[in-house]
Amino acid sequence: MSDDNESDQPVDEESPTPEPETEEVVERPALKVVALWVSDVSRRRLAERVSCEISTNLESLSEDVDVVVVSTRLPVVRMLAVMEQIGAAQPKSTLALCHPGGEDIALRLVSLGAEGTIAEGNEGGLASTYPEYELTESAADQHGLISSLEPLDNELLLTGFRERLERSGLSGSALRSDGPPGLPGRAEFDRLLIDRARRGRLPRVGFVEFANVDSVLARIDDQTTQLVARRLSLLLEGACSGSGAQLFDMGDLRFRFMADDLDSEGGDELAGQIVVIGASFRPDGLESLNAAVGHAGPDIADNDRTLMEMIERATTAAMRRGGGVVNAGRLSTSEAVEVELNAAFMAVASIEDQDGRHHSKAVARLAVELAGELGYYHGDLVRVRLVALLHDIGKYSLPRELQAAREGDLSGEELETWRSHCERGGRFLRYSAGEEIAAAVRGHHEHWDGSGFPDGLVGQDIPLDARVIGVVDHAVHLLDSASMEQVIEALRGEADVRFDPAVVEALAMLHAKQPDLGLDFDDDLSLDASRPLTGVSAAVS
Repeated sequence: MSDDNESDQPVDEESPTPEPETEEVVERPALKVVALWVSDVSRRRLAERVSCEISTNLESLSEDVDVVVVSTRLPVVRMLAVMEQIGAAQPKSTLALCHPGGEDIALRLVSLGAEGTIAEGNEGGLASTYPEYELTESAADQHGLISSLEPLDNELLLTGFRERLERSGLSGSALRSDGPPGLPGRAEFDRLLIDRARRGRLPRVGFVEFANVDSVLARIDDQTTQLVARRLSLLLEGACSGSGAQLFDMGDLRFRFMADDLDSEGGDELAGQIVVIGASFRPDGLESLNAAVGHAGPDIADNDRTLMEMIERATTAAMRRGGGVVNAGRLSTSEAVEVELNAAFMAVASIEDQDGRHHSKAVARLAVELAGELGYYHGDLVRVRLVALLHDIGKYSLPRELQAAREGDLSGEELETWRSHCERGGRFLRYSAGEEIAAAVRGHHEHWDGSGFPDGLVGQDIPLDARVIGVVDHAVHLLDSASMEQVIEALRGEADVRFDPAVVEALAMLHAKQPDLGLDFDDDLSLDASRPLTGVSAAVS
């Protein structure tokens, strides 16, 4: 081969080849996590959202650990000893991971030193608190499949609270159904599930309910109801049999299916067939049955109890949507916030049980009216109501004798401990409520002139929600023994010192429009709904 032609020919084996360009690998910092009694599924969810090193034993505890996550599934008899060991190690943060139904245990963990709670299904919420460790690119699951991560909702608690305000409750059916002859029931379902769990072979399980069954069956007689139940059971049994699943009659027109070899997509397909079957029934000739199906399998649960909890959560979500299919493996983390809301409201209720008052509810009621006067719109009104309901949540981890105490009655070390409830409340909420709500709860005792606590913020540096709650919180306390006219006069006396003068004047203007403002604020309002309200607060009830 001539030199003249070399430039036109492929490079031969002896010719030097350029080194391939390689991208510089940047080592990602890792959050040091100790996860105690946390399931494999929960640890996987955390690892999909956060760059972290996860240890699972108590021996890994040290002051170098960033976060200790303690599951509410830990043995209750070991709770005190475990929390004492965590406290002695002095990690940077401790968090209770709450399973559905474990809210009371989560709050016990908080009283023993945990900073706050986060629900199973929302493990990735840690990413909003530690953004420097958040995984924003696609991540591979344990099977090597690449999945795109959905954006995190940094205000999960607010999202769930808004949904809870907007939806109505669901009632169960009073119908009894025997189903077709030979259809197994609850006892057989439980036996088979326990047997498979013992053998380490969890099946795919689905719950089948009907979101509108009460309203539909209320319009037909008992004989027609029984006929519908039998025909429906037969069709469902046929669909399950065709997918390799077994159907179980749980009574009250509720069913479950179980399949050993049905994957997630197959579960979706079977559930979809069940929804179509329900829609084909119009017992009253007007409205079809809206099937709500939740299902899960061994891909997201490593024991039968977790499996059942995940399916229950998925089915509840489907019922709230009025029917349809919810795959527990793809259940949005926003569903997990129901657990977090329950835990938060249980903490507030425990605090207020100390003196039998409903202070936070009174603050919420007045805060919404005042925020409306200040120009808040609907979404902002929902937020300020939630902040008001939870503003004293940090008192839950105080000694019980201080939970109902007033600042003016304390001094010395007790006063300093009591004042720490603002910081504690901010930490409790930061994992699920987002920075805006956590900052408002933390700052509701800041003063306009900088003399407040815990951070000594001045003027406009104090979040507006915190300024609103600060004025209303003090006003509600004063209303115990004074009229609203006297309260406003007292607030004006501390404007420009303790309170934002614009917020105080807005309250005065609101009172001028509503002379009865401030009356009947200690009634037993629900934490997540209320009786009909007047004025702006009606918009968020």
